[in-house]
Amino acid sequence: VPGHDPEAVALFCKITKEYVKPDRAIFLGDGINFDIISKHAKDKRDPTMEEELAAFDKVLAQMCSALGSKCRKQYIRGNHEARIEKYLWQNAPDVADLPMFSMRNVLGLAKHNIEGPFNRVELVGGKFVAVHGDPYCGSQPGATAKRWLDTEGRSGICGHVHRLCTVGRTVYNETFVSAEGGSLCQNPLPYLNERRADWQKGFVWGFFGPQDFQIYEVR
Repeated sequence: VPGHDPEAVALFCKITKEYVKPDRAIFLGDGINFDIISKHAKDKRDPTMEEELAAFDKVLAQMCSALGSKCRKQYIRGNHEARIEKYLWQNAPDVADLPMFSMRNVLGLAKHNIEGPFNRVELVGGKFVAVHGDPYCGSQPGATAKRWLDTEGRSGICGHVHRLCTVGRTVYNETFVSAEGGSLCQNPLPYLNERRADWQKGFVWGFFGPQDFQIYEVR
C-alpha cells in the first residue's frame, strides 16, 4: 500500500472468505511502502504519510474482515516497514523509542487484532519458518527460495521479491520446500516507468499439522 492492486486484494478476500477459511494468517511484510521517507527520489504526486497510513488501515480492515474474527493473524516486518524506525533513529533519536512511535502502533496492528510485528514466525515445531526474506533476495525466480534452503536448511516461505515460486530439495529421506509468497501489488508501478516487472500476483496457503505440512500456490 499504496501500490496495491485493489482487484487483487478483493479477489484474495473472496477466495479466503469463501474457500480457504484459514485458522491462521501470516502477513509477510512490505504491506506499506513509506515512500515519503525512503531514500528514493520523491514525486509531488506521492501520498503523505497520513494518506498512506489511512490507505493501509483500510486494506488491513478489508483483509481481516475476510479472514474472520477466529483467524489468528501475525505480521512480519519487512524492509519497507523498517523505514519508519530508521527514519526516527536518524532524525529524532530522542523520541524514537517512545511506545507511541513503535512500529506496532504506527501500523495500527492492535486495532485489527494482529500480533507482531515479528522477524519470523515458526510453524510445525520449527520445521517451517515464515520470514520477510530480504537477506536472501535473489534476482531470478526461485533464487530467494533457494538461498533460504542453502542458508537455513529447512522449509519456509518469504515475501519481499513479489514472486510466486516454490523450490524443493530432498536430502536423504527428507524433502524441504521453500516458497516465494507472491504479492498483491500493481504491475507496473509508477516508479518502474511503466516497465512491467517480473512479479506474480497471488498468495500461498496450506495445511499445517504438528509433524508435517503441505502448501499450495494461488496465482
